[in-house]
Amino acid sequence: MEKFPILETERLILREFNDEDAKNLFANYSREIVTRYYDLDEMKDINEAVELLKDFQSRYCEKRGIRWAITLKENNEYIGDCGFNGWDFRNYKTWVGYALIPEFWGKGYASEAVHEVLNYGFNETDIIDLHKVSATVQPQNKRSKSLLERLGFTFEGTLRENMFKIDRFLDAMVYSMLKREYKYKK
Repeated sequence: MEKFPILETERLILREFNDEDAKNLFANYSREIVTRYYDLDEMKDINEAVELLKDFQSRYCEKRGIRWAITLKENNEYIGDCGFNGWDFRNYKTWVGYALIPEFWGKGYASEAVHEVLNYGFNETDIIDLHKVSATVQPQNKRSKSLLERLGFTFEGTLRENMFKIDRFLDAMVYSMLKREYKYKK
């Protein structure tokens, strides 16, 4: 397996997760405001973060996907994570996901990180020749819908009651981008 790719933007470094990142994952995913629209429940114990970290670390080695820790270039501070959640080799596609610490919302970091991840997926990876990247968003998650639309994703439709969370079924809006629709910018 090739070396884990480190991605760099104007303000960010997207790096491989390390064992010390369990505390960062717990700090983010133990907050209801972060997990409200996410496919994970709010973490109650650091061991849940350790297990998620192991999953993130194994995805790349097992060619199941890839997840980056997002850090600020200026001080290496962890601000969230993003990546591809499962390669579909037969159909040349994947799903993108992202979660930032709330203090860093609204500053353009998520757009910057996801854009660079898309560039890697469509142009740089030799793992899969991606044709399509999709994302699912709960209808109430206005920030995430707006981010995907700004990046050029197209709304495809709604999967009704697609996910069970806590005590109810939730809809999922599906957005996607084809390789020919991706516009690279530095």
